[in-house]
Amino acid sequence: MNGAKNADCTLFHKEWDEAARRDIWTCTQFPGVSWYSKTGAQPGTAGETASDTLVVRIFTQDAIAVDVGDMITPSLVSAAVTSSADVLKMFPDSFKVLRIRDNRRGSLRMQHWRIEGE
Repeated sequence: MNGAKNADCTLFHKEWDEAARRDIWTCTQFPGVSWYSKTGAQPGTAGETASDTLVVRIFTQDAIAVDVGDMITPSLVSAAVTSSADVLKMFPDSFKVLRIRDNRRGSLRMQHWRIEGE
C-alpha cells in the first residue's frame, strides 16, 4: 500500500438534524492525505458515460464522521452548503463518497480510513 501523503482534502459530511428537520452539512479539513483519482469513460448503449474514480486515505487513529453520500474535495476549503449540488457547484473537482473502509488496525504508521468515490 502506498502511504505517500501527496494532497490535502476537505470532507463535507451530511447528518440529519431532527430538531431542524433537515440535513446539516459540516466540513472537516484533512491535511496530508493520500489522494489518487483517475478520469475515464464507460461505453454504454446510450454512448459513453463518465467513470471517474477516487481513492483517498486519511491517516489517523481517530474515528471520523463519514458516510456514503458525503462529498470530498481536494484541498483545504471551508464553505456553508446545504446539499451535494452546492459542493459540486463551488468545488467542481469534488467526488461523492461511495465506499468507506476503516483500516485503523496494525501498524500505527499506516492506520487510515480508505474512502472511495466517483
